[in-house]
Amino acid sequence: MVEFREDTIIYPSMIKLVGCLCAEIAASGLPEPCSCAPMLGALVLDFCSACEDGKCGGQAWVRLIRAFPSTNFPVPLLDPQNCVAPLAYELEIGITRCKPLGKTSGVRGYTPPSMDQIVAALRLQTADIAVMRRAVLCCFGDDDFDYILGTYQPLPIDGDCLGGTFNLFVQGA
Repeated sequence: MVEFREDTIIYPSMIKLVGCLCAEIAASGLPEPCSCAPMLGALVLDFCSACEDGKCGGQAWVRLIRAFPSTNFPVPLLDPQNCVAPLAYELEIGITRCKPLGKTSGVRGYTPPSMDQIVAALRLQTADIAVMRRAVLCCFGDDDFDYILGTYQPLPIDGDCLGGTFNLFVQGA
């Protein structure tokens, strides 16, 4: 591998946070995701199509949304010659799980998921919200830089997946 000067701000915190997320999922006794890793680029939900075999627990990730100079965290600094300003960045922390599926039936063609299945999925989704928050506290709680946990947003249901994300703003150096 070619040697190069690595980023010392965003990359280390992303790797640390994904490690905290994966560890917190395991420590909480929740189903292990098929993938728990950093995600590159746009959001891609790959690991819910195999839900029927009962072996897939979905997908968990940390993804870079944007990076920007900021002297008034978390507001981007848009002044000329802003390269000397501290770097801030926005990460996305997400978990998706398999959504409850109905069944094909002969009477009307489809039977929706039962109330028990829906309640179980909601219980898992809210447990995942708590896991993501604890992962941020575990990862950044002792560091001496600022961070802001944003709003949790449920994702639109995509294929067999449901879940959501938090945005996390971090003041780098």
